[in-house]
Amino acid sequence: MDEAELAARRQARRRKAGWKRPRRIFSLWARVGMAVAVIVVSIFLAINLIAKAARPYREAGIQKSQLSATVLRSDALATENAALARRIMYLKSPQGIASEARKMGYLRPGEIPMVVEGNAERSRDRTVPAAPKQLPSRSGDPVRKFWSQLLGH
Repeated sequence: MDEAELAARRQARRRKAGWKRPRRIFSLWARVGMAVAVIVVSIFLAINLIAKAARPYREAGIQKSQLSATVLRSDALATENAALARRIMYLKSPQGIASEARKMGYLRPGEIPMVVEGNAERSRDRTVPAAPKQLPSRSGDPVRKFWSQLLGH
């Protein structure tokens, strides 16, 4: 058997088996385009994966800074709370009540109010008891008369 006969038999067998020679489905540019598309999608997926992996670390950093700010605020509020508690304890004592009453202009029974005129800055620096609060009486003003009768002045 010669070569031509063998080739003819092979072709006949192929036809009977339904085998066909594969055709080129895509051209060269189509294959290059698909390769570029696969690369671009792969890069996009890699960037997305890296971003998702880095998110917990970024959120942990944000939470750490928020925690430190909250701790500082808590410490400041605790300090302020302690100072206010000391102030409350002082104001509940007899000395605290007396000092606040004097700041408001009240006097103890039998004390005589004294008003010192002079340099305003020097008098502000020292704790000088203020004069008691009194409404000036005018005999012709009915409102003043009412208040003086009401307050007993």
